[in-house]
Amino acid sequence: MIKRFPFVLLIFLAASFILKNLTVLHSLHPWDGISWNTFQTNISEELVKGIADVMISSGMKDAGYSYIVLDDGWMTMERDPKTGDLIADPKKFPHGMKSAC
Repeated sequence: MIKRFPFVLLIFLAASFILKNLTVLHSLHPWDGISWNTFQTNISEELVKGIADVMISSGMKDAGYSYIVLDDGWMTMERDPKTGDLIADPKKFPHGMKSAC
């Protein structure tokens, strides 16, 4: 029994460490799925700002939610010719993506 004690202690400590870190990681996940699953390509600057306002007023920000994931529909079909970056659709995001943050 005494020979098993260090092994059991090691397993217990490893399990405690893993459970603690899983809890932390779980509490920091993004609030995802709203853009495509709900709006598909019908997304706009006004809509994103409204969602952010609700996240703050409902307490979600205080609970650890800090960003919204936009899957698709926010950009034009062309890329910036110099950088290759995606370009925000000026009709949907007239003030650009930084203003939606």
